[in-house]
Amino acid sequence: MTGFGRAGGSGEAPFWVEVRSVNHRYLDLSIRLPHGLAGLEPAVRERVASYLTRGRVEVTVVAKPQADETTSRTVSVNHELLQAYLEAAREAAAIWGGPGPSLEFVLQQPGVLVVEEAAPDLERLWASLSPVLDEALEQLVAMRRTEGERLAQDLRQRLARVSALVNQMAEAAPRMVAQYRSRLSERVEGLIQRGDLDPGRLEAEVLLFAERVDISEELVRARSHLVEFERTLGQGGPVGRRLDFLLQELLRETNTVGSKAQDGQIASWVVDVKTELERMREQVQNLE
Repeated sequence: MTGFGRAGGSGEAPFWVEVRSVNHRYLDLSIRLPHGLAGLEPAVRERVASYLTRGRVEVTVVAKPQADETTSRTVSVNHELLQAYLEAAREAAAIWGGPGPSLEFVLQQPGVLVVEEAAPDLERLWASLSPVLDEALEQLVAMRRTEGERLAQDLRQRLARVSALVNQMAEAAPRMVAQYRSRLSERVEGLIQRGDLDPGRLEAEVLLFAERVDISEELVRARSHLVEFERTLGQGGPVGRRLDFLLQELLRETNTVGSKAQDGQIASWVVDVKTELERMREQVQNLE
């Protein structure tokens, strides 16, 4: 599901955090952290996974300007290199004349000033970042929950239509089997009248073929899956994968009904059911 959250913190190491998500079958994280905070990526990844199980999620952390940006750096002078530059400058001045280079110019030469960054205090930084990340994630989850409620309502409406169609097929199934058996019996009777055929064996074949078009078992399983789908949808929490599995099973039973149906009306209902189930599968991919 899509969602967005943004939060900003204050303190010794304040941050802005933005979290965005779009539909994706699994959890796919992309994390962008400021320079020096790469060591916090595992903690950020774990925290996001504690909130979300699905979606392509992008987390962006931006460090606010610090009151004192030099506290994590030390500056020292490479005395040997400085001395070498100064001696070279004096020799050049003696040869060509004129004043020697200024101290400012010498200090700007590569390697004269050595700037070292102290290792970041990841524990302190995480203590400052984590509540901001939590706030952004909570905003995103709230937005996704609102979308999830809308999707759930749509799924319930489609579920009701599928249930009604399955009930219609269940009511029509005995009639379909009886009509098919009657047609077979008429054909068999004609064959018996025209030739020396074994009536008992042919009657057994009629019963066998009639059983092959019986869709009652498939409809019983389909109804069971529909009940489980409604129960799962109502229990809340991450149910997307479970619902997707149930829809796959419903499609399988529906395809079997379609292959066995010897009735134009039932075949038409099968098409309607498959259309609704495919739309439901698309919606379920967006659920947590």
